[in-house]
Amino acid sequence: MRWSRVGYDISQLENVYRKSNQRVQVVLDTMDRYLKNMSTFKALGFCVSIKHANFMADSFNKVSILAIALHSDSSIEDRNKAKAKLQKDEINCIFTVDLFNEGVDIPDIDTVLFLRPTESLTIFIQQLGRGLRLSEDKEALTVLDFVGQAHVNYDFSFKLRALIGKTRRGIKEEINDDFPNMPAGCHIKLEKMAKEYILNNIQSSIFNVNDLRKMVNNFTNIFSNSLNLNNFLENYGLNRDRFYSRYSFYELLFQTGKKKEYQVKNKKELIQSLRRFSRVDSKRLLDFSERLLTESLNLSLLNKNEIIMMGMFHYTV
Repeated sequence: MRWSRVGYDISQLENVYRKSNQRVQVVLDTMDRYLKNMSTFKALGFCVSIKHANFMADSFNKVSILAIALHSDSSIEDRNKAKAKLQKDEINCIFTVDLFNEGVDIPDIDTVLFLRPTESLTIFIQQLGRGLRLSEDKEALTVLDFVGQAHVNYDFSFKLRALIGKTRRGIKEEINDDFPNMPAGCHIKLEKMAKEYILNNIQSSIFNVNDLRKMVNNFTNIFSNSLNLNNFLENYGLNRDRFYSRYSFYELLFQTGKKKEYQVKNKKELIQSLRRFSRVDSKRLLDFSERLLTESLNLSLLNKNEIIMMGMFHYTV
């Protein structure tokens, strides 16, 4: 699907979602598997467009799950009626298009359905928050996010990092270990295929310098360990080769005000040498290189092995 500066092409998403009865069946089967009772739930489903919301409401009504679509074309009266019907158990589900992002409270909602990709972290948190209101008879909130094979530019990890909170661990570790650091009473379950899609997405996602600057600025808000190159790459799950093919960590620190000075005469050559140097796996050569670069070596007193390593360093850089 096409990807623009603001994310997915909405018309393409709408076209796919409205023609897929199979996807509707996946939603129903998943709800049946995870919800405690399919006859008493109160759900809010977030859709990609008005037509998608109407399609989902019609599809649910056809299988005797009472549902209503609400969107910007719905009157205030219709919105209030739908809210009252949900609270009185006269309907089970409201499908909406960004209408309930903020400012509308239905504390009884015990199920949230993410039926579209959400590029904005702010909107994701707002929509999630619609189900986090306390209600006397509500035991838990079940959130079902229907993950599919995503565009390489789509970032799955931002939602997961926001849910996990501060941690020293990288996002890939959390995913592989089934999120052991969630707050008490909270649980994230990724089905097998969803886990594979997300890990592949994180590994291959395309990032630009603006994304990386945001990551640097947000690092201390997300992670509890110190901001250094290794933690930056590991915690965000960034591919080292791809990072070194275009970027310098110190330059990013300088651009975000974390480092006071950064001067490079031959930036292109530096980036190429960093990429080559990142593949060195000899601890002895790395130790030698560090001493060389920090000027703690007396070059007139190098032994035979150090002279050989000097040549290796020269041709690597």
